[in-house]
Amino acid sequence: MSADERDGAPKRGRPRDATAEAAILRAFFEVVAEQGYPAATMDAVAERAGVAKTTIYRRWASRDALMIAAHGLLTDENPPPDTGTLRGDLLGIASLLIENLGRPPLSLVAAATIGEMAHNPDLAALFRAAVVEQRLAMLTEIFERAVARGEIAPGEDWRLLSEMLVGAVMFRVVVTGERVDARVGATLVVALLRAIAPHVDLTRPLGGADDLLAE
Repeated sequence: MSADERDGAPKRGRPRDATAEAAILRAFFEVVAEQGYPAATMDAVAERAGVAKTTIYRRWASRDALMIAAHGLLTDENPPPDTGTLRGDLLGIASLLIENLGRPPLSLVAAATIGEMAHNPDLAALFRAAVVEQRLAMLTEIFERAVARGEIAPGEDWRLLSEMLVGAVMFRVVVTGERVDARVGATLVVALLRAIAPHVDLTRPLGGADDLLAE
């Protein structure tokens, strides 16, 4: 497997047509959301996007690489929020998670991806490296900044705490299908803070989703 295929990057070659790439990625997402991952063949995606199949293969070596690129199209690639407080940063990252995962088509595609990963080790490896690790690294950075500011003590398993936040959102999206909104994100953040930073004043308004809990 090439480096480009591992990270889902388009293959090198002639200058790329950004319009064609966006059409291909959105077509892929639409087919997966409507019919599931197995139905998202290169032929089906090419037909939906209105391009030749060779146009897809010039950019992505496999359907799995195309899936990773499609996730990147519809998810935010912003740096970790840096509000100056752990509470504000966690609310910011929770908001990004919910904005990305709490709505179709990404919520449907996330469920399809996780289902496919169970018996597709190549996709599982790609998704974990390009999507999961990136999001966990963002959260770990947030916790490490809070340690440097003296908001929380060092020594906790920041990766595990990060998985708790991301996992709770994913569980609703993929397993229960329950609503995921700003109130859910604020509730998760408060629960985390009470566990690792009980001295943090949770009554001081920050604005936005956090204030929903005071209603």
